[in-house]
Amino acid sequence: MERRTAFLMAGGAFAVHNAEEAFTMPYYLRQIAALAPVPLDRLAGAVTTTVFTEGAIVVTVVAAFVTVWAIRRPRNPLACWSILLFQSVVLLNTVPHVVAAMALRSYAPGLVTAIVVNAPLSLYLLVRAWRETWVERPAFAALAPAAVVVHGPGLAMLLGTLTALTG
Repeated sequence: MERRTAFLMAGGAFAVHNAEEAFTMPYYLRQIAALAPVPLDRLAGAVTTTVFTEGAIVVTVVAAFVTVWAIRRPRNPLACWSILLFQSVVLLNTVPHVVAAMALRSYAPGLVTAIVVNAPLSLYLLVRAWRETWVERPAFAALAPAAVVVHGPGLAMLLGTLTALTG
């Protein structure tokens, strides 16, 4: 598969995943907020359907820009690293989906695309990027800690800002 095609698939999968979350989250939002661990319970309780949807739109638009950039410049190390960062975040994001489903003992928003689409596609892209050295090894090694920062404090800051703006 050509690198550009893989990038296009990554961007499309991310958008489909966010759409699944946006359509199913309103029903589950309060249940999921009640399960949030103590450091996140105040933020989770303050997130409304509107805030969640706005956050999903923001990250989907950013992912679309990164995807287009990577497709247009498939050999650019920063463009490659950026889309690999998104895929690392998407792979990491699979964990809270599975944990939420286990805690709910039921479906959790985004679970289907997280497991069926995003996890396998992310693993494929990351393994391929490693084997073909799409980015230098130190840059590749930085993906995991960067994904933790983006998915944790970065997402919390985005949702907190949107909550403050709409509150």
